Order: sequence, then structure tokens, then C-alpha cells
Amino acid sequence: MLNGPNLPFDRAFVGLDLPSDATIVAAVSGGGDSVALLALLRDHLARHRPDVRQIAATVDHGLRPQSADEAASVGRLAASLGISHVVRRWLGDKPATGVAAAARAARYRLLGEIAGEFGAVAILTGHTADDQAETIAMRRQRGEGRGLAGMAPASLLDGGVWLLRPLLGVSRAALRRFLVERRLEWVEDPSNEDDRFERPRVRRDLTARPDLDDLLALGRAAARDREQLGIRSAAIIRALASRPAPGLTRLGLELLRHPDGDAAVYAMRILLAEAGGREHLPDALSVHSLLETLAQADGRRCATLARAVIDRRGDAIFLYRESRNLPRPAPLSHAYVWDGRYRIEGDAGPGAAIVRPFGRSGGDPEPLASTPMSILRTARAAEPALHRADGDPQLLDGARPVAAPWAALLPSFDLAPARAVAELVGVPIPPDPPYHGHSGSDDLTQS
Repeated sequence: MLNGPNLPFDRAFVGLDLPSDATIVAAVSGGGDSVALLALLRDHLARHRPDVRQIAATVDHGLRPQSADEAASVGRLAASLGISHVVRRWLGDKPATGVAAAARAARYRLLGEIAGEFGAVAILTGHTADDQAETIAMRRQRGEGRGLAGMAPASLLDGGVWLLRPLLGVSRAALRRFLVERRLEWVEDPSNEDDRFERPRVRRDLTARPDLDDLLALGRAAARDREQLGIRSAAIIRALASRPAPGLTRLGLELLRHPDGDAAVYAMRILLAEAGGREHLPDALSVHSLLETLAQADGRRCATLARAVIDRRGDAIFLYRESRNLPRPAPLSHAYVWDGRYRIEGDAGPGAAIVRPFGRSGGDPEPLASTPMSILRTARAAEPALHRADGDPQLLDGARPVAAPWAALLPSFDLAPARAVAELVGVPIPPDPPYHGHSGSDDLTQS
């Protein structure tokens, strides 16, 4: 039975822009934040979008004996609210270190699989303003510039489904009061109090010395700066970068003396990560120093950074993957991401074949007037190819470029440069997210 309007909570969902008869997945662990999300979202949809179907999804990480019972309790709650519930268990060996990061990656992967099974347009999580403040505090301690923007209100997972965080403007305390008023039960994960992990330590420090509003203000300013820098860098990429051959980027020397130095450095960081298949950008100081070195060079200058080769020749700078630490040879038997740069699809056809770097064998590639043959040959050597026992290697037709560094996760902060890179490498342009943040302003944190 629906309660009355839960304002101002309802404002958190006003930014949702869902197509008719859409399906969405609410990620529910059984903790207070996700239980509140489940109930609040159900109320909002029933009042405003009864055509939208809500699925509750629980990922059982299997890290605690109680996890299966907690997943079952979520199922009972979902049933009482008239919501279908799906459970997925994280199977296989668990890492000895980095468990939190591995669990997060597994959770998003399994949630993405559930969304795919139901044709869902989005996954919603219960991240709160407190979670955002903790994230910003942790990144501030590590001195992460662009990371100070915190969690984006929307992020594209694996280029397929949007992950939305509608409660980033709502405090944890406000959600707990809502749960008590609605007589909804939840469980507390003991890992949230385990000082072996960074987040619980930061959470404790913020409780003792609360500066949540200051941290959130810092995050909002950093997000605006990141978006604006991304827009400017995207313009530079479109103006100065081209793709003469697979895996090869050509940059005009205008980048070295560009009047918008910050955007030029950011554009180069992005393009180096793309060339090297890296999820994280190289640091700004290293790239700034690299550009200064290239600008001072009279003739050819070659360097490596972030698994990429930077080769200044004549009137251009060429970027391509260096030949070290490339993927090991493997049979073409399933779809996967190769070297962070290509999504391998399809099969090898008749006869046994191995996927490995093209290498130095085979004839010369097609010549290009603007690109030295030595660069074309070296860049091709690091591209994925089919190797058969009875012939020369062949570039893999079933390899589709991915727009690294956003192949796995694209925060909405970075849409502008991600779209510029997608155009450069020839992959589908990321769509607009179906959520643009909560309406109203900072007062949701005081609800």
C-alpha cells in the first residue's frame, strides 16, 4: 500500500527520463540505503510512471555466511512491495587482496548481466550524499584532481546500460528516518565498521569531524571543472587528431603550443590512455613535461608513457601501442576485451587459429602519404591478428575498437571527450544518460 508523497525524496527522481514501458533494475543489497531506494522508487513510479517496470536485483558476494539469508530477506521485501526479485551469486575464487575492488567489479558485471536479461535501460543504486562525501574525502587524501568530482549521477557500464545514482543528494540519516517511519527493516554490513578498509576509516573520521557540506561543495565544483575541461579537450581532439590506420593516432604539432594549455594536456592524457588501452589517465605532470620536451625537439623525438609510444616525426606526433606486455596468444573461443583496446567477437572460421599481436611478419601495410612506413609497420605489429599454421597473420575482422579509457565505465562528467574519442576510433557515440541529477539543490542532504 502506498504512503503519501515522500517529498523532498521524490525530487531525487525528477531527473529520470525513461522511455515508455521501460524496465529498470534497482540494486538492493539489504542495507538501509538500498532498501530505501527500493521503496522510494516504487512509490515514485507508482505515482508518476506506472508504465515503467521495476526489478529488484541482489548480488550475493558469498563473502559472509549470512549473505544468502540477507538476499532471501530482500526477496521477501520485494514481494511485499509487488516487485520481482533476482539474485546472482559471485562464483569462483575470491582474491586474497583487493577484495573490495574485486567485489565491486563483480557486482557491476552481474548487475549488467541482469539488466541485459530483462532488457533494462538502467540500473539504479542507493549511493547517498554521505557516500559521495566519503568518496571525495578519500580521493582528496590521495590528491586526485579530476577524481574530486566524486561519483557521477550517471555512468555507462561496458557501453551498454546506464548506472544511475538518484540518491546522491540525500543524506543517510534522512533515509534511515524514512525507513523507521515506514517500518522497513534493513541489515548492517559489518564490513562498514571494519577499519581494515579505507571507507569505514574515512566514515568514522567524518562522523567525528563532520564537514559533509564542504566536501559536497568541493565535489560539485570539481565536477563542473571536469566537465568544462572535457568539453575544451574534446574540441582539441576533433581539431587535431586523426586515425590514419587501426591503432594509430596522428596529432598536429599545434597541440604543443596550444593557447589552452590545460585542455591540451588533458587531451593528450586521454589520447595516451586510448592508445595504450589504459583505464586510468597518465598523470598531468608527466604529460605536461612530455609536451614541453616534444615542443623543444628540433627533429625526431620518441618516448613511451602509459603503454603508448609517442613519436614526433616532421609536422606530426604519432601515438600507438608499445610492443611490450601485450596479451598472450589465446584461441578465439569467446568474446572478450583484448588489451583494453578491442572487443573481440565472432569466431575464427574453419581451421585452428590463435589471437595474438600481428608482429613483424607479413608484407608491408598499404602506404599513406602522411605517415612513414616504419610507423605504420610498428603500429600494426601491436594490433590483434589471427595466426594460422598455414599462412601469414591477418588483422582480426572480429575486433572492434573500444573507446578507452571509458570502455568499462563512462561517468557522465566525461561524455564530451568520450564522444570525441568514439568519433576518432570509429565506435558508436555514447548516448545521453536517462538521468541528469536530482532537482532542487543542496537542501536534500538535510531532509
